[in-house]
Amino acid sequence: MKQPSTPRRVGRPSKFDASDCEKVIAVMAGGVSVTGFAASISVNRDSVHEWAKVHPEFSVALKVAQAACQAFWEARMIAIVKGEPGNARLCICALQNMGRHDWRMKAGRKPSGKEGALVNHALTIEFIDAPKA
Repeated sequence: MKQPSTPRRVGRPSKFDASDCEKVIAVMAGGVSVTGFAASISVNRDSVHEWAKVHPEFSVALKVAQAACQAFWEARMIAIVKGEPGNARLCICALQNMGRHDWRMKAGRKPSGKEGALVNHALTIEFIDAPKA
């Protein structure tokens, strides 16, 4: 009688390496997205997310890296607000997308103009957990 064989894995072997845990944090701390990190190590973004599902240590590292990426953009925005040169719109876009749980866009509207008509003012970004004044 023939012995049952072990199931064969389908697809290519994973390119994951334990050192990728440190790499993802280092790269994303510079403001780079998950896709940018994936490109820096020549893999697809989907591979990075698959590694996070399969390797618990990489999942933790990816979460730390995403927090570090958001911290990068927050620091840039604060520096621009304090007068350093930079592109505030770029920072706002990054925070709105990467930090969507902490930051949001808010359109300012107030009565103004003829007969109290509502007038749109510039979009602002606000920290969601900020204390209300």
